[in-house]
Amino acid sequence: MRDSVQLPRFGLSLFGRFELTTSNGVIPLPGRKLAGLLAYLACTAPRPQSRKKLANLLWGSHFETQARQNLRQSLVRLRRILGQEAIFSDDHDVWLAPGVFDCDAARFEALILEGSRASLAAAADLYRNPLLTDLNIEEDAWSEWLDKKRERLEDLAVDSMVRHGQHALQSGNPESALKNADRAIAVNGLREDAHRLVIQALTATGRKAEALKRYQNLVVLLKRELNTAPDAVAQSLVAGLRSARPSDSAHASEPSGSVDEPGPAAVAVAARDSDAPLQLLHRGSRQQRQLTIMACDLIGATPLSADRDPEDVHDQIIAFHQLAANIAAQFHGFVAQYQGNGLLIYFGYPAANEHDAEHAVRAGLAVVDAIRILSAPAGSPLRASVGIAIGLVVIGEKPASGDMRQQLAIGETPDLAIRLRTAAAPGEVAIAADTRRLLGQLFEYRALPDIEVKGLSQAVTAWHVLGEAVGVSRFDARRAGSLTALAGRQEEIELLLRRWDQARSGAGRVMVLSGEPGIGKSRIVESVLERLEDGRHRHLRYSCSPHHTHSALYPVITQLELAADFEPGSDASARIDRLEALLEPTTTNLPLDVALIAELVGVPMDGRYPALAISPQQKREMTLNALLNQLSGLAAQKPMLIVVEDAHWIDPTSLDLLDAMVARAANLPLLLLVTVRPEFQRPGSASHMSRCCPSVAWAAAKAPASLATSPATRSSPRPSWSRSCRVPTAYRCSSRS
Repeated sequence: MRDSVQLPRFGLSLFGRFELTTSNGVIPLPGRKLAGLLAYLACTAPRPQSRKKLANLLWGSHFETQARQNLRQSLVRLRRILGQEAIFSDDHDVWLAPGVFDCDAARFEALILEGSRASLAAAADLYRNPLLTDLNIEEDAWSEWLDKKRERLEDLAVDSMVRHGQHALQSGNPESALKNADRAIAVNGLREDAHRLVIQALTATGRKAEALKRYQNLVVLLKRELNTAPDAVAQSLVAGLRSARPSDSAHASEPSGSVDEPGPAAVAVAARDSDAPLQLLHRGSRQQRQLTIMACDLIGATPLSADRDPEDVHDQIIAFHQLAANIAAQFHGFVAQYQGNGLLIYFGYPAANEHDAEHAVRAGLAVVDAIRILSAPAGSPLRASVGIAIGLVVIGEKPASGDMRQQLAIGETPDLAIRLRTAAAPGEVAIAADTRRLLGQLFEYRALPDIEVKGLSQAVTAWHVLGEAVGVSRFDARRAGSLTALAGRQEEIELLLRRWDQARSGAGRVMVLSGEPGIGKSRIVESVLERLEDGRHRHLRYSCSPHHTHSALYPVITQLELAADFEPGSDASARIDRLEALLEPTTTNLPLDVALIAELVGVPMDGRYPALAISPQQKREMTLNALLNQLSGLAAQKPMLIVVEDAHWIDPTSLDLLDAMVARAANLPLLLLVTVRPEFQRPGSASHMSRCCPSVAWAAAKAPASLATSPATRSSPRPSWSRSCRVPTAYRCSSRS
């Protein structure tokens, strides 16, 4: 039997202004980051959060050692204020003590998850303002999390208000339905389901003219904000309203069960009635599309033991559902169905993305890695298995139990994903061969035995995803086989080769190659590298990643680890040896540089070098200088080509390093080639050119004053170049007609 429930000691209000209270009143916290730390832990409870993640969230602009120290100090200060038993932690994770805090945002999400009519009504009443409107913390990771969390809570709030209003309308209370719909519109004025509910509620009260006027306002709003028209359901609803007899207007929103072919208004309402049969769904709600489906399952939650409390098992499964759903949301996944211990998650729905398969695999790896934070029954560790499949499906809305609805994908793909999940061992992510071909070399794989799938005539080849591949550019990872001849880009290649000839003579060059995704930037770079395979130069490649935009110096760390050639499983001493060998040819202070770079790449000093007793800002500057000096030393020995790929995904610290590299390039035998998308712009840069090509403005702004001339751009098939080329120059790729 469970112990008696302990009432929370603290109230935590996060909707609107941050407020921490007890029965004696408000408790002020001395610092925004203390409030931010407590708010984040409350929003993610009961899941423990890694110290590394918390340090990056609130102190990501610091070096890792200083960020972790700041986190430790903040936890000490919070425990002094709240009590030692309020916050739990170990060497890896931090979490709030269960039952100590009553957080309005957490209670809101729990009510939404419950899904009953009463809980939806309570959730709608609980949401009053956006999350943490007064807590401004200038860290990229915090801003990104807060924006996503606000958006998610806003969507949930609008959903609860609309669904509560629909229940009220079905129960014969149109005034309550109208009130909830107007509240939803106040939160998000572009939600068409809320506007449809307004029209239905007004019609039910006999206010047909007002309903039509609200529809016209919706038409104007959508045209102005989104340049679109109301969806087919809203148009059908209004068409039925306009054609209805005046005496029938009060009943226009009620579906009739006495006809075989319901009218448009009946269909519109039936599509939102949880008791409606499937055939009443609007035909437009079913669509055929390519989808990536991830099936994940919790293993070890329900061992055959009489000692397990069913409520404990239930709580454990719910925590896993929340964990997997949160991770999926980070990678643009859509939770379609909850199936006992597991979930089906769609990638590419409702909006498709060119990286859906990659997002699914990264989400799967994150789920099997994060499962350790859930508490497991004694002697039975929790693990997760994941299966991922890609294919063509027909997807539509299916009524479920109670008031819930599910998005159902029909076809071979869901069955294959589930079969792959079954074939995967605990802690593994399994994919089919066609998914592996699509992913290329982005990840490392191990072959699994072929699996039989019901309905398929041949066995399916399966692969176990081991993890992300190291030191492989996104272009190399995605290409299959040898490259075909490049046509129509000879002009760009010849220009880069001329700049290389000038650079290796000692007149450094910086080239920014700008163009839309898929237009051929990386292919041009590959062609240039192929022509320079003469052994008389060296080249370095830094690949930025869309998944590490807030990881300080991520492309630099990846390149250093590749250059040092760390062996898997090697100890700290062996890695220090590799770093010494890498840095010795160019450094003037080997102990200092090794100490700085070792800390950067996360290698313990092993007692061979003393710890640096300097401030975080000094350490940052010294580390950047060490990196710059290494590059300068390498370029002094032999002409060098440095490629920075996908700089639109570069993290702020790496961008500062790139700025310094641009400034040093003029007096070195160096060609610095940067590929970007046109929307990229250096934060803080300003130029009259930024409106037409931000990357040109960035390159020109960072050029040394002694070298500045008019930068060249290319916006048509016939480019025009500046006469002087001792300047960071941008070349804009355009498609060929």
